[in-house]
Amino acid sequence: MKVLVLLEFGIPPYRDFLFRYLNELPFIDKFTICHTGQRFEDRKYSYDHIHVPTFNLSELTIHKGIIKKIKSHDLIISSFNIHRPMCWLPMLFTNKPWILWGPGLGRNKLNIINRLIRKPFIKRARKFIVYTEEAKQELIKQWKIDEHKLSVANNTLYVPNAEYSTGKRKYLLYVGRLQKRKGLENVLCALYKLKQKNLILPFVILGDGEEKDHLHKITEELGIQQQVTFRPATFDDAELKKAYSSALAYVSPDHVGLGVVHSFAYGIPVLTCKNKEHAREFTYCSPENSFLYEKDEHLVEMIAKIAAHPEESFQKGRVGYSSYTKNLSPDHMKEVFSDAIDEALE
Repeated sequence: MKVLVLLEFGIPPYRDFLFRYLNELPFIDKFTICHTGQRFEDRKYSYDHIHVPTFNLSELTIHKGIIKKIKSHDLIISSFNIHRPMCWLPMLFTNKPWILWGPGLGRNKLNIINRLIRKPFIKRARKFIVYTEEAKQELIKQWKIDEHKLSVANNTLYVPNAEYSTGKRKYLLYVGRLQKRKGLENVLCALYKLKQKNLILPFVILGDGEEKDHLHKITEELGIQQQVTFRPATFDDAELKKAYSSALAYVSPDHVGLGVVHSFAYGIPVLTCKNKEHAREFTYCSPENSFLYEKDEHLVEMIAKIAAHPEESFQKGRVGYSSYTKNLSPDHMKEVFSDAIDEALE
């Protein structure tokens, strides 16, 4: 059997464990990833992959040369991003078994256009793998999708050196792309206000992105350069573990995603605002494993509390680590995909 995976961007390093597993399944003769090369650095992979060019059409990004590749494979697995139509629109032109994979209803849950596009394609697919049980229940209750068509693979990543951190915790940490939607400027402003009260807590920012220059500028304007450290993005597991192991909390005020999983893998709690538009991974957070606050103005108070009571970082982090080992195992995601492929071919 020949399996083709259509990705909306490049190959995410955190998905490599899943693709290596699928490539080695005995009933798959040929496994190929078709991607755009965008967003992630090229690396060496143990499976076949094809880098296709794209062009933009209004707010859509169109993959080129997809149809021919679809025709030469027996089963298609694709991400379900409305703005990358060549990952799902070809379902109309072929009767190949198709597995969709994504967060569920999409960001614009109440948008009628979103529903008109997504719902028919979900029904047409053999399986739809979603990130959370909550997403599955929304599809069943709001869109009346057959529950047998839906599978849940808790969105996760393989952390080879996952371990509960017991070392001294001394700073706040952010790891990921530096984007405006993360709300990192709020952290800088909170640190400035706390500095006025003689509380100086270090903040390590590990990542690159469009907001980097702006965040540097704000740091200088606030006069907190001595407590804010910028480091370049890395996918090196040893470097990441070192960064996480001394953190009081992973902080991303306005939006969290897979950073939640990464933090829990090292026993580090998450610090974020409850009432923001987060990715599905926010549902993994709870008062037991994270520092959650209601309003933006509460961030200063929450950081002060964390600094005054570092023992809470260890307590919540231990619960987070337990969540990772019990509920966010990469082995679970492997099993869900293997079963979905079997069902799609029945």
